[in-house]
Amino acid sequence: VNSKHSSMASQLYNLSTRTDVEYQTFALDRTILPVSDLQLSDGFFVPAYPLSMVLVPYGLFLTFSSYLCPTTCIPSFLPLGSLATFLGTNFNFLMGSISAIAAALHVG
Repeated sequence: VNSKHSSMASQLYNLSTRTDVEYQTFALDRTILPVSDLQLSDGFFVPAYPLSMVLVPYGLFLTFSSYLCPTTCIPSFLPLGSLATFLGTNFNFLMGSISAIAAALHVG
């Protein structure tokens, strides 16, 4: 049994100290990121969906305002304004956390 363990240990040692070309090529292949050969034409542009261009800033406004000034910055006539005011007043830490995450995702 002891010789079995010593042979396994020597095999593991041989694997860990392996320096042949095949292993080095494998290690290099794993560190190189693939590069695309696709060439886009000049002026290539994908426009954002118009509804998302309105809803994302509006959602960010409600999120930040409900954390920073829930009673003064958000009018009650805005859609979801009363919900944002309620959440900012009663769950200020939650809205601060959501605001920090939203800022990190959109600015970061």
